[in-house]
Amino acid sequence: MSVFSKLKLYSRKPATVILAAALATSSVPVQALVQATPAYAAQESKAGRPDKSNNSTKTTWDDLSVAISLKFDSHTSRGEDGSAEATVSKDAILNLVKQQQWAKDLLTYTAGGTNEFSQAVDRDIADINAKNTIDEGVTEMPEVDGDGSQTTVEVSPIKIRDLSAELTDVTVDADSIKASDDGLKVKVNRNGSWTVTADEAVTSATITFSVTDVAYRYKFAYDYTVTTTTTTISQAGDGANAGEVESDTVESSEDKSGVFPGPEAEDYKTDNKIELTAPQNVDTAGVTVTDAWSGADISIDNLSPVVSGLQYNHEGMGAVEASQALACLPGLEYKVTYAEGNEYYFEAEVQYDWGQYVFYVTPKHATTEAKTFTVQFYFWGGDIEVGDPVEVTVEPIAQETIDLSQIQTGEALDFRMAGDQEDYIQAAANAAVSDATGGLIKDLYTDAEIVNLDKYYAADGQPLAGSGDVALTSRAVDGADDALNDFNLTGQPSISMKAMESESWSEPQNADLAQRLSVTGDTLGKTETLTSPSIDPDGGVWFRNDATVAWNGGTIVQATTATPSDSTTFDDEAVLAHSAQGTQEGSFFVRDDKDGIVRRIDGVKYLYDDVAPALTAFDAVPSGRDFKSSDRNIWAAESMDVQFWTSEGAANTAASGINRVDASYTQQGSSEAEQPKSLQDMQPTDEASGGGYKYEFSIDADSKVSTDSISVDLQDKAGNESNGLGYDDTVTNIDVANLVAQTTAPTISASWDTTAAHNGSYYNTNRTLTLTVHAPFFEYTQQYLGNHAMATITKDGAGWKTVTPGDFTKTGDDTWVCTISFTEDGDYEVSNVNATDVLSRTSTAAGDTFTIDKTAPTMQVTFDNNSAANGNYYNAARTATITITEHNFDPSLVNITPTASAGNGGEVGQPSISGWSSSGDVHTATVTFPGQGVYTLSVDGMDLATNALTPYTCPEFVVDTIDPEITISGVENMTAYADAVSPSVAVHDTNLDSSTDIHVDVVGTSPYGENANPFSDAASMTATDAAVDWGNPLDVKANDNVYTVVVRAVDLAGNTSDDAVTFSVNRFGSTYVISSETGEMLDQYLQHDDTTDVRVTEINPSGLDAAQTSVELTRDTTNTTLTADEYSVEAGSPSGWQEYTYTVGRDNYDADGVYRVLFHSQDVAGNVSENVMEDKNRDEEGAAAEVNFAVDDTAPLASFADLSNAEPYNESSHTAKVTFEDNLLLDHAVVEIDGKEVATFDADQLASSATQEFTIGESTGNQSIVVSVWDAAGNKGEASMDDVVVTTNAFELWRRNTPLFAGTIAVAVLAVAGIIFGVYRKSKKDGDATA
Repeated sequence: MSVFSKLKLYSRKPATVILAAALATSSVPVQALVQATPAYAAQESKAGRPDKSNNSTKTTWDDLSVAISLKFDSHTSRGEDGSAEATVSKDAILNLVKQQQWAKDLLTYTAGGTNEFSQAVDRDIADINAKNTIDEGVTEMPEVDGDGSQTTVEVSPIKIRDLSAELTDVTVDADSIKASDDGLKVKVNRNGSWTVTADEAVTSATITFSVTDVAYRYKFAYDYTVTTTTTTISQAGDGANAGEVESDTVESSEDKSGVFPGPEAEDYKTDNKIELTAPQNVDTAGVTVTDAWSGADISIDNLSPVVSGLQYNHEGMGAVEASQALACLPGLEYKVTYAEGNEYYFEAEVQYDWGQYVFYVTPKHATTEAKTFTVQFYFWGGDIEVGDPVEVTVEPIAQETIDLSQIQTGEALDFRMAGDQEDYIQAAANAAVSDATGGLIKDLYTDAEIVNLDKYYAADGQPLAGSGDVALTSRAVDGADDALNDFNLTGQPSISMKAMESESWSEPQNADLAQRLSVTGDTLGKTETLTSPSIDPDGGVWFRNDATVAWNGGTIVQATTATPSDSTTFDDEAVLAHSAQGTQEGSFFVRDDKDGIVRRIDGVKYLYDDVAPALTAFDAVPSGRDFKSSDRNIWAAESMDVQFWTSEGAANTAASGINRVDASYTQQGSSEAEQPKSLQDMQPTDEASGGGYKYEFSIDADSKVSTDSISVDLQDKAGNESNGLGYDDTVTNIDVANLVAQTTAPTISASWDTTAAHNGSYYNTNRTLTLTVHAPFFEYTQQYLGNHAMATITKDGAGWKTVTPGDFTKTGDDTWVCTISFTEDGDYEVSNVNATDVLSRTSTAAGDTFTIDKTAPTMQVTFDNNSAANGNYYNAARTATITITEHNFDPSLVNITPTASAGNGGEVGQPSISGWSSSGDVHTATVTFPGQGVYTLSVDGMDLATNALTPYTCPEFVVDTIDPEITISGVENMTAYADAVSPSVAVHDTNLDSSTDIHVDVVGTSPYGENANPFSDAASMTATDAAVDWGNPLDVKANDNVYTVVVRAVDLAGNTSDDAVTFSVNRFGSTYVISSETGEMLDQYLQHDDTTDVRVTEINPSGLDAAQTSVELTRDTTNTTLTADEYSVEAGSPSGWQEYTYTVGRDNYDADGVYRVLFHSQDVAGNVSENVMEDKNRDEEGAAAEVNFAVDDTAPLASFADLSNAEPYNESSHTAKVTFEDNLLLDHAVVEIDGKEVATFDADQLASSATQEFTIGESTGNQSIVVSVWDAAGNKGEASMDDVVVTTNAFELWRRNTPLFAGTIAVAVLAVAGIIFGVYRKSKKDGDATA
């Protein structure tokens, strides 16, 4: 059975589905799993008998409230107990008891309850309360502290929460345990658990037991409050209350909590027990027990298994299961019986696998006929058969088919010439067939021939597949026992071929193989043979002729194609001719004489060189600064090297490299004769990217070399030489006669005949400057830099003299001197003193600056602020600018003297003098006079040559920058005054102007129609002060208003100050204005749809305190203070007074009732106002602004008190009564009979009596009566009654009297019937007589 077949078969069997899924999804190979399972089963059922058999249920019954099914085994192996068994733990019994309602009731807590659990908890609560009283320090009498204070502590009773209780044990009366079926046995174990067993069938049997007492545990959390009260008693020491006793009480509370029994929240109070007054019976769920072997024989008899799809497999792994298997319990024995001779073709076995007995057949040989075998099953012990023998049909066993074209021969064959290879192909093909058949067929092929030579000689490792590549001849079948009878062989093996082996002589993978090839040629003075490459250009062997190549142990031929062919001819040796300088390379085919293996050897290399070296460049290389004269006489530098490059350097792939270099030249110092120089075996200093070497030598310091004297000799490693080479034998940059190494730089110094200056740099005598230069080769500077400026001299900023090299005279070895005299007055500057050679190296010396001066200075003073008021008063700071023109200026020689006094003021601002700033010969300073104060200014001084300034003095002036001071007292800005108010103003300034203005403006427009101004007194004035003090105004409505004190102060310097204070006089509070829409609702009864929002405006001169403002709405007798979201307030001050418009939305009075709206406020002056107060209505003098109205959406009711239409009224007229009702106020009512108005009632009548009468006149027909009533809000109610009859007509009264009318009709019918019956009787009697 495949794993997937098992998964499908057992997907409906919960006990096995997990294992089946594990097989189907495991990463272990499927074939191995299939093999492993029978191996286990075979071990279990060896000789057809299991070790033991017991299929009874052994389990635990954990939940006694859920039914359980068990199985007993009626045919166990020897010594096995086949009884079904279930173990019931004490916990399972306890859990079942916990589910009983009576058990839950035992642990139900009720404060003060009578059950044992409630009483136990109440006792614990009492103990905790008592403990808390002690622990928290509760005292019956207050404790008095040392400071006279008294402290009391109170603890509240605890409040429990999170009560948790559960049963922990039960006592079961062992004698009470009974099963409802005797087949079910219950044994009580020592530990209190049960063992339930059965060895016969039982159906839904229950177990009953009695509980006599229970143990339980419980815990709870609790909260309580500790209240501490401290009273401090003291005696007043002084003041009006001296000697009186004072007390101060402070109370604090702390919430606390705890757990019982504690100390941890998870701790329980245990060892609690309740003895039941009467045992409580408990029933388990049902137990069902069946025989495990029930129906096994029927399953066996219904089997007809067939094994199909068998095929011979030489590896013996082809076990196949039958089409049917026996699904049954494990433990059966069985016996397999073959039909005669069938065991030759297959092997049969039975395995218990995944809950069923499976029939397996393993083929041993192929056959074209069907075969059979039988299986007999037994209960354990082999004595009792189970069902009839099962016959299993085995269908024909097919041959094992092997497609030889899908296999390849084993180890690939080495490449050989075709004629050498065919015997190797035949042997490899037979070995492949032997491997494919498990060694059963070893000699299938008798001959082999390569057919596709083109493919073969490609030598690329492609296999030879099929008869188109190679022809293989097979033998015939040899007798009935020939293994060919069990196989169906098709195709032929693919012959595995190696690609022709290719080895690199230069980089061999197999050094021993590569060294069999040798290369021989002529080198320096000898002939040499190489067995491995020597192609390192630097250390390798260089040949001068073409080399010969040979293969040790075989023959060789140079490879001109990728692979050989049948026409390829091998010889003892071959020649590898050169094609260019450097490395020569070729490839060869080689053939072993011993086994004919042909290989390709690549990378056969040797070195070849016959070219002598040469020069490629010859250069002079200056270092640092350099100079080349235009006349090509000298090329000078701080240091000078001579460099030359060779055509070869280190050995490379194209040349053997330089072996030796020599050089020679002549050199001359600045004061010496010429000297010869020789350099032997020079070493290179650099290597060019192209491979040549660089050689160089340096010319000595302060020396020169004639370029014509330089000579070079070259020799390479191959012995090629080039001698006597010069700079003109190659590319060069040398185009001068002499190369100069000018190492020492020039120096220069400066000296003066006098340095005695006045005031730093002022002279009144002539001066002489001497310049001295030290420089080798200074003649080159004179020759080639004759116009160079060695010093620059200016007079009064203009050029005066430039010193050049030609101004110097040689006074000794490398020493040169120049002298300059200064005799005229002026500002002189000697600068850029330097000495420079042809290499632009410069040495410098210090210059100097000095002056001859005979001219006196000049001065000018100006002010920035000339805008005076009242002659010499300035309201902003003044700044004087002092300007002095002098070439030789010293600020320390100038005196600036300002003065300052306070004038009428108490303080003075001191002048400040800035530093000097200069622009050329113009020098500027400033003096700032900030104010307040009276000021003067004077200036004098001299220049560096002591020439004096003309003195300056300024007239006295006043600077006043401070605005006048204003003080407004007696009132605060934006403040309301309900009592006395006396504003006053004071103005002060050092230089006060009489144009200062002080007055009071009336800001608001009084709602009372008057605008008086009680603050009209004028201010008194002095030279420095102005003041006014207004008295308290009269207490009259006309003075309630909003006022502004306005002050504008001006001083003599034009400074101004402004101030204003706005205040209100508010002694009479608010007034109210009712909107016109709201006015129409006052004192009216309205339906809600006819109402509008209530809008009332409150006007107040000083504004309201928002916290003291409220709106109250009264409906009937219920008063409600509206919240902020139930009305709105709009504030503004269009008239100068504060106005607040209240809007109370109509949604606030949508229920029937009589409403009053009250607006309450307190203004910032402390006045309390309400719209219901007298004299608060702006539009009605002396009146209140009350808002009262009624809302009525309920229709009035009308009902007939005694009117009926059941019977007619036998009257000429009938007086009827109707009763009217309304929730508020009735307005009028109308009575109509048959659409005609017969009575009306007005509001007074309806108010005097709720019941009114009206008269119904006589009529022979039915009358319709309609009563309509309206209330004060216009709601209408109606009552009506049809078919009312008032008449004295006898017929109408008889007709409308239903009983009388019906009785009359009945009597009449009976009378007619009697008459008819009498006539009939008489007729019949007459007939009888005639007969």
